[in-house]
Amino acid sequence: MRKTMNILAVVSLVALAGCAASQEFFKTDKDRFLGPGMVVHNRTDAAWRHQQATVDHAVTLVLAGRYDEAMDVLGPVAGKINTATPRGRELAAEAYFWKAYCYQQRGELPRAHRVYKGIVAKWPETPAAENARLMLPPG
Repeated sequence: MRKTMNILAVVSLVALAGCAASQEFFKTDKDRFLGPGMVVHNRTDAAWRHQQATVDHAVTLVLAGRYDEAMDVLGPVAGKINTATPRGRELAAEAYFWKAYCYQQRGELPRAHRVYKGIVAKWPETPAAENARLMLPPG
């Protein structure tokens, strides 16, 4: 009982004292403040989740050998991913990696190599860039 009372007291103090700080911390054009510790990252997170699901669907198509269909799925989403965040950069690099892989599987090697090189140049710190390096010919 006493532990519960202490927890409630701490939560109340944090809510009262931290209200202004919370509002200031979450003041962005993409976030909406709903109260202490309650922020909805509505547009940005929803768009990212949709893009992630689209890339995941394309990977499923690639693994099934359906390269043309995968390209149809990846084409519209790859260039629209917001790369301002680390997870956005990783997702964009992954989308372009699978595009390059599709080009490679369709026999379009020069085009595939250009995309792999672009991934390495633009997002060198991503896992997709590491994979792209492995796909490039030596030299």
